Amino acid sequence: MATTAGKLARLSATYVAGDILTRGAALLLLPLYTRFLTPEQFGIVGAAEMLKQLLIMLLPLGLTGAVNRFYHQLPDAPARRQTFGAMWLALMIVPALLTLALDLWGRPLFAALFPRTPFDPYLRLALWTAYLQSAFVLLPPALLRAREAARGYIGYNLAFFCLTNGLILWRVAGGGGAGGYLGAQLLASALMAVVAVAVLLPHARPALAWAALAPMLAYSLPLVPHFLGHWGLGLADRAIVERYAGLEQLGLYTLAFQVGAVAQLAVTAGINALLPMFARAARDPAELARLPRAATYYALAAATVVLALALAAQDALRLLTPPAYHAAGPMAVLLIIAAMPLALYYLPMNALAQTEGRTAVIPLLTLAAAAVSLSLTLLLAPRYGAMAAAASTVVGYSALLGLLLLLAWRRRVVAFEYGRIGKIVLALALSLGLGLLALRFGPLANLLLVPPLLLLLPLALTLLGFWRPEERAALRALVARA
Repeated sequence: MATTAGKLARLSATYVAGDILTRGAALLLLPLYTRFLTPEQFGIVGAAEMLKQLLIMLLPLGLTGAVNRFYHQLPDAPARRQTFGAMWLALMIVPALLTLALDLWGRPLFAALFPRTPFDPYLRLALWTAYLQSAFVLLPPALLRAREAARGYIGYNLAFFCLTNGLILWRVAGGGGAGGYLGAQLLASALMAVVAVAVLLPHARPALAWAALAPMLAYSLPLVPHFLGHWGLGLADRAIVERYAGLEQLGLYTLAFQVGAVAQLAVTAGINALLPMFARAARDPAELARLPRAATYYALAAATVVLALALAAQDALRLLTPPAYHAAGPMAVLLIIAAMPLALYYLPMNALAQTEGRTAVIPLLTLAAAAVSLSLTLLLAPRYGAMAAAASTVVGYSALLGLLLLLAWRRRVVAFEYGRIGKIVLALALSLGLGLLALRFGPLANLLLVPPLLLLLPLALTLLGFWRPEERAALRALVARA
């Protein structure tokens, strides 16, 4: 227990610290952005971001999602250089052709998808930003994560964050509006592509090698509909909000999504620490035996993050943004809550994709969950606006979790501690409900109450009989040292 928990804690702490640092800093920049951008302009940014994320999921053909599994399957460094070099060459060529085709002939499609957002300049800037990130920027973090080079991973992402947000702040503060915001993203991606080349060259030799690329495509192509389903769950509802509720509501929802993304990024950072463990468990029985306990601790960490952010979100927005954006607070709470089923979904999904190596069924389940979420948004958005989209996101991720859990339980790839994880979810629900009821003061006073309210979670877990004897002993020792 100590070895597994210690290693997971060290890797998770590094990933979470770096990712939360960047996302937290982005959150602190929101007061500036919301003072220079109106909700309508923020809505344009949200529509362009939706398009960019869609293209980032489609253009790379799912290849970046195969890096972790194949890194641990390939025999040595020369084989990795050849395989990842072939992947990189494909990522430079295929997305370039697709992006050019969309730029030349895709305007009718974009007009149908975003009737209120002009293609030129806004969506065109998002289009080419997506290409640069797909072909260059996103491959180094995937490779660094597979190598468990957590500090390099965080350093790279931190550099990209600082470059992007520095340029955005410069352009937006200078009166560039939504166009300046999106243009800064494109410039930052171009500059970061140069850095990506320097990072990749020692580990990937671009060359045509179909024999090396074919197995990766066989693994990754089924992931494309899976990624598309995630886009449907997390971003596609913006098109519905734009059409039926307008750019102002979309701007509020975009702000709420950025706050909710802090929780999503935190749980993703935690699963990043577990990814190599899932891959190694495919060939190491000892690692497979340690994985269920590590997954439980990951679920507990995710619940703690979700509780803290959900309790603080509304009051933080009231302090940090102008009154025109305060209505985003309840939406942000719902989007933060949605990060918990997302965190738990990662466990059965990686057991199937990384440990068992089966990806064919996963996209069907993801698309089914996305259909549930988008159907609810389409039904409710004309009446309830962006709030319907936030609530539908919670339902969609919960449906996805249920489907993946059923499949993973039937295959029994990893014997997760389902009962203990269920107690974590119940304890989170109780703690969050009581905590939100207790926050009845001004924004600053409420934020000061959040740290002590976090104690509700371990208390609820104690009442539910969650802790094992060795864990209780470890907690007593921790309290004694404190």
